Amino acid sequence: GMKNPLMTNIVEVLSGGIYTKPSTEPPPPTTTWDPSRSTPEPTTHCTVPGPNPDKKDCTHYYVCAENPAGWIEYEYDCPANTLFSPVALICDWKDSVCAVEGQCANDCP
Repeated sequence: GMKNPLMTNIVEVLSGGIYTKPSTEPPPPTTTWDPSRSTPEPTTHCTVPGPNPDKKDCTHYYVCAENPAGWIEYEYDCPANTLFSPVALICDWKDSVCAVEGQCANDCP
């Protein structure tokens, strides 16, 4: 027999006599962004002394100097119609920089 007929009876009465089981749909995936797991961006763009590219934005670049406390970086903008070439490490004509596949993807059409 039923372990708890009274409880089943109450559920049936409350739900209008038809006891529907909870849906068996899978729960939505939990791909919420977890700030505690993110790897922080490095605070400096410097990897070597001298000019360093910004991989995400070739319209400017950083000139880096090392000191005992770490890197000092100076930001410079490239002149109009030029982009900082990660290869040549100079501001070069946009067409020349964009001719090299795979660099400055955000700035080349």
